[in-house]
Amino acid sequence: MMKLILALVSALLATVAIAADSLNPTVLNGHVPDQYSSGDFALSAKDQPWFAYYGADNLLYVRRPDGAALGLGAADRPRQQSGLALAPVEEGMAVLWRDKLPRKHLYLIPKLDPTGPAPAPVVVAGEESEPLTRFKLERAGETEYLLWLGEKGDPASKEKYHLYFRAVEQNGKTLSPIERVMPGGYPAWIIDQDVITVFSWMAHEGKLAMAQRTFDRAKKTFGPVTKIADAPPIAPIFEAFKSGNRWFLLWLGQYEEGAKMLLEGVYSDDRGQTWKRFAMEDLRNLNIGGLSIATDHKGNLLIALDGNRQLIDADDKKNNVYVVRSTDNGTTWQKPQTVRSDDLRLTRAQYPVLALGAQPGTVMLAWEDWRSIRPNVYVSYSKDYGATWEPALPLGRPGVWSLGLEPQPRVLHNRGDRFWLVTKQYKDDALSNAQKDYVLYSFTWEEAQRNAAGFDLAAVQARATEARLRERAAQYWQAMQDGQYETTYALMDPFFRGRNDLRAYLINKGAVKYHRYKIGQIAQKDNIAKVEVEIESSVPEFRTPSGKTVSQPVKTIKFVETWVFVNNDWHREYYDEMAEKSSTSY
Repeated sequence: MMKLILALVSALLATVAIAADSLNPTVLNGHVPDQYSSGDFALSAKDQPWFAYYGADNLLYVRRPDGAALGLGAADRPRQQSGLALAPVEEGMAVLWRDKLPRKHLYLIPKLDPTGPAPAPVVVAGEESEPLTRFKLERAGETEYLLWLGEKGDPASKEKYHLYFRAVEQNGKTLSPIERVMPGGYPAWIIDQDVITVFSWMAHEGKLAMAQRTFDRAKKTFGPVTKIADAPPIAPIFEAFKSGNRWFLLWLGQYEEGAKMLLEGVYSDDRGQTWKRFAMEDLRNLNIGGLSIATDHKGNLLIALDGNRQLIDADDKKNNVYVVRSTDNGTTWQKPQTVRSDDLRLTRAQYPVLALGAQPGTVMLAWEDWRSIRPNVYVSYSKDYGATWEPALPLGRPGVWSLGLEPQPRVLHNRGDRFWLVTKQYKDDALSNAQKDYVLYSFTWEEAQRNAAGFDLAAVQARATEARLRERAAQYWQAMQDGQYETTYALMDPFFRGRNDLRAYLINKGAVKYHRYKIGQIAQKDNIAKVEVEIESSVPEFRTPSGKTVSQPVKTIKFVETWVFVNNDWHREYYDEMAEKSSTSY
């Protein structure tokens, strides 16, 4: 029992010891975050970090650069999921959010200063559009522009979902009329010097198509809806952006009833007057989860994305991270590359984000990586616009801490050679969003290198030997044979133990008698191993609550079980044969 207690105490201390990180990350939330909502992160014009998130108490919290947090909204109602957007305004920040009760409204604070009380929010949308959680906010000049998705149906066209637009001036004193731009599902736009072009995937003249509508910023009027290109059904990837003077619209097309995927798009060199279509054939059939875009506006263009091909290959179900680059501003694209070795494909990687550095050619790439069984955030660095990458480095102690990223590209920013990254720090091995902190890392590549060197990863990996695994497996099955179930519980993977306490585990133990065991061949690949086991077992006679007598004679069983190297040692992975699932998530 003492060994069990010591093991559990050690694991607990390891998961919460974030202060030992040489990068000294900052916890951003002073309140328990809402488990269903994501935060938003931005740097002000003075390079000061601002962060906003929803709390479990139903308030929206905006954390100022000095660490003080303002609670916005109302808490006297059930939790309602809401969107969130920040936009820098001089040394302060504009804040846009949605509330559902008592009515569906969008609220805007045009400028929140670093100090002082928060001004009263402006209601910028309500019953006339019934706003949903997809919206965009951007400041251009002295004006905040808003684009959002609303579910106010149009009886004439029978269309339920539309994109809506509004401009806000003079710190909320002047609001333009709300414009129902066109039907759609994904807000996307390009804000240019004198125009704003809104894009939509919609039915146009009886066919699915990409369409656009342009707002003249001087005349403050929209032109007609025009078709860009025919389009298939699309997955929820729909991005519009500029690279230099070239405009791009990018989407993930679904073909053959969704079984085949293709990342494709169009670009324009005349501000949307004409468009040229392209497709990334090397990514065909990759089911993409999300992407991040970086450009120097001089021809160097990078897209980081994650995805798998399980729709056409059942064995390829683990997301991996890829980078696609162009040196001619998207006219041609080079073959996708990954910064992860093939040995790591047994584990997933996801949510990549990109940011260019101050020096020409420098790029930072960050992503959530499960190679150490517990999630972590890894970073890599390029000095040649992504042609080559430095070896990936962990930000947290691999296999000990649990760090993750939000599935959106606004968590990474840079100023000069310094990068700012918001991660999630899980407090338990259930990896519950209800038990997390938002944590800010600020680092240069050289600082990230020194941080990773302090983990002494070579010494940790030297412990992940077959000999140590055989020792642990034998310890487990000997304890099963001896009925020492506290010991077997301590040898189970931490994710199982994070969801099942010792008392619940013991309830189901003792019915089976183990007489003999033999550990056979072991196939190890990085932090995952398959172990052949042979056991003799029986079920001594007992009477069920219904009065039925049950027993089973001694029989020999051969099977393969999975062990994972996590928290600096081998642990047996729990697997529910009936439900065909485990507690691990790698």
